[in-house]
Amino acid sequence: MRITEKKLRTLPAEFKGIVIASNRVLKAKYDFSLIQERIFNAIMFKLKDPMNDIMHGTRLNQLELFQKEFVEIVIPMQAISKPAYYKKVRETIAEMAFIKIEIPKTYNGHPGVVIQALFKAWVPSGRNRAGELILSIDKDVATILLHMDWNAGGKPMQYTNYEIDVCLHAKNKYTPRIYKFISSWKNQGGKYITVEELRDMLQLGDKYPNYKDLKKWILKPVSEELKNIADIYFNVSDPKFTMKEGKTIVGINFKIIVK
Repeated sequence: MRITEKKLRTLPAEFKGIVIASNRVLKAKYDFSLIQERIFNAIMFKLKDPMNDIMHGTRLNQLELFQKEFVEIVIPMQAISKPAYYKKVRETIAEMAFIKIEIPKTYNGHPGVVIQALFKAWVPSGRNRAGELILSIDKDVATILLHMDWNAGGKPMQYTNYEIDVCLHAKNKYTPRIYKFISSWKNQGGKYITVEELRDMLQLGDKYPNYKDLKKWILKPVSEELKNIADIYFNVSDPKFTMKEGKTIVGINFKIIVK
């Protein structure tokens, strides 16, 4: 059934438009709930202006955002959930403050990952629609989130643009992750990924061990949701969607359909 605008949460007016994120951040590994995924994407959206400044040559230490001890991000509770669920949001944030994420980073020429919690938070009580989350992010973490790679000509590279409202409207926690992944390959028209790479990206662990369950509980619902709310989507019914070795499905061809 198609999701109509009336069935989508009304987001604050500011949460419209494009997020810019380095592909390194998009490759981060974590296991967030739906609400935690929304918070993470809201943080990235709030960093879009300093990211834009960086892409135009501004250094991190010149950003107004970096003039305090911590980088402060303010997010309206309404951007995350409806007032009836604010208690759950508070509980979720308490959990999220201790969840570690892994972001790829090279140090002294050696590939590795940065393992770090994201923030400490002040959370309003009650169901106040005007309530705001105040997140204090360590400057080292903000530096990683705002990282940008540059080519030999001094131009930014290996970054992705995606729509914030898709990530905040999604009702399946895997939709934003897959949406951001295919957004990074939109200009190429698609991307092949092995089933194991997809499972690792989504941090599935021992969930949905066979492709049949993976398709039923993740790929098909995500495809249908993206078709209804996003600018791009993919078709799980495409005969070329999967690749087999013998009778075993080992890979997925995400052919990206642009609306």
